[in-house]
Amino acid sequence: MSETVRSADAGEDAGSPRALARALIPVLIAAASVALVVVAIRSHAVELTEITAGSDEPTPYSAMEGRIPQPTGPEEAPAPTF
Repeated sequence: MSETVRSADAGEDAGSPRALARALIPVLIAAASVALVVVAIRSHAVELTEITAGSDEPTPYSAMEGRIPQPTGPEEAPAPTF
């Protein structure tokens, strides 16, 4: 077996350069990702559009629904639940 395999007992120093690199690399990747999103938004590469309410004109479905006669009888009481 090779000697390059490390055991849990031979752990690294908390202040070693390799341990610091392991801790900093994910932080740097996350910061770069956030910076990339901010740059994309500020350069208008990604458009953020505000959602507005629709017009008052009927859609084809609502116009069709208006032509279907709706029941006008008394409403039935819901079935009892236990």
